[in-house]
Amino acid sequence: PDEVLVALGEEALAPTVARTLRVAGLRPHLAIGMPLHRSRPGQLLVALVMWLESQSVDAFAALVRHPDLERWWSADPALDGYVDALDRYREERAPVRLGAPWPEEGVPAVLPSLWDTVARWCQPLAGGSRPLSQWRAAIGDVLAPVYADLPEPEPHLLESLAAVAETLDEIATLPEALSPVAGAAEALAVVVDALAERLLPAEPEEPAIELVGWLETALDDAPVLLVAGVNEGAIPESVNADLFLPDAVCRELGLFDNRRRYARDAALLQAALHSRERVV
Repeated sequence: PDEVLVALGEEALAPTVARTLRVAGLRPHLAIGMPLHRSRPGQLLVALVMWLESQSVDAFAALVRHPDLERWWSADPALDGYVDALDRYREERAPVRLGAPWPEEGVPAVLPSLWDTVARWCQPLAGGSRPLSQWRAAIGDVLAPVYADLPEPEPHLLESLAAVAETLDEIATLPEALSPVAGAAEALAVVVDALAERLLPAEPEEPAIELVGWLETALDDAPVLLVAGVNEGAIPESVNADLFLPDAVCRELGLFDNRRRYARDAALLQAALHSRERVV
């Protein structure tokens, strides 16, 4: 493993690449850390925001197949097989919406039970808008039953939950003047945005394959380099939508512009190709 380095053109690829390596029986080490909104609790909040905002069938299906919800509901016989039943119903009926009144025919018996379970779970988020600082208890009440009885939880999951709790505490202590009135989806989105700014450091595991950012490739002398995310806009990087400093203005001011980004990435690529035994 110490002879292989994986470089990521986009940090968003990190969870997918790490999961792929684990499935292959390898042990990844995410040197760049993981944004907390990509942790399992963070992804649950993201899915919940999407569901509350859109109320779409696709958003509901994405929410209820979150692995922590599946684990939590696995002991309920009334919800047995709900993922397959929901997928078949969507494929056969292409419903525009879910919930009462349900059609008289063609609805698997588990779906009304699933719908009612989600409604009860989200009940703390009902009640309309309120100051942002007052959403802490409601969001905590939604997360608590999901993670209350974890069988030997992984350390990174505990750290993620602790970070979510700290973020909720910070929101709860906002001064009244900085605590705008928000609905449930807006409040959850604020939590998700705050989590996106925090990184969960990865504990070193030996032996492990290092996952680093593209710009860190020159700092590691592993003979084999795998680069994921070699896509226009990432490698080579380009920034074209800045409202106040578009690329032409940056160039005139002598700031870092796309031409210099391209040169930097080309230099990194050439250095990698000429200094390693194999580059993929």
